[in-house]
Amino acid sequence: MLSITRRFFSAFAATALLAPGAAFAQEKTIMLDFVVLNNGVELQERIDYEELIRPVTERHGMSVLHRYNLDAHLDGALEDAARLLVWEMDSPAALQAVLEDPEYVPHTGQRDEIHNMRALTIYMGGSALDEGQITDAAVLVDLVVMNEGYGAEERAEYEASIEPIAERHGLTKIATFPIGAKAAGRGPDEPLQLNLWRVEDPSGLQALFADPEFATHIDRRNELHNFDELTLFLASPGN
Repeated sequence: MLSITRRFFSAFAATALLAPGAAFAQEKTIMLDFVVLNNGVELQERIDYEELIRPVTERHGMSVLHRYNLDAHLDGALEDAARLLVWEMDSPAALQAVLEDPEYVPHTGQRDEIHNMRALTIYMGGSALDEGQITDAAVLVDLVVMNEGYGAEERAEYEASIEPIAERHGLTKIATFPIGAKAAGRGPDEPLQLNLWRVEDPSGLQALFADPEFATHIDRRNELHNFDELTLFLASPGN
């Protein structure tokens, strides 16, 4: 498994910054890590594993910006994902350095016991907005997938039209991570971005969808987005 993982990340590191639409070569690289656990594994085992390898990841310039537990799968793919981590690193090469670190190698057996290595999904990209980890509210994890022919410009226009309505119901967008490449897993192949929304009260989601003003934007929403792949979770702050 380790050799497979090494080959995968070696190939990925070269392609992530060259993928169409990925304009992140001069910025910090963001890694979106949707964690899928093996059957019978408790979430705390993954949290303990993160702490175990933290000295290695930090030594190679990888730091976690956001940690959320995915409590409820609302729509789309990745229905088995249990946790989301948003990592920041100087470049994708940091992954290879971690994988080859002599202090990391002894933990690969434990890694494979904890994780479903085929299903966990990783994306690489950049950051357009990040107001920091949400610690005091629920979180809407919004993996945006567009229909063919639509992209960042149309999504930005749509968000500008619905954000005031969402804020009225206690939803505030706090982070947007444009995605340049999919690195692994069973998630959508070409998502546009990941948005994180602070949710004061989960009942606000239903209130938003029932709002008559929001209803005026539904036709445009349906035109723009691929609802077979667009993925939503309701999450809570993770430690």
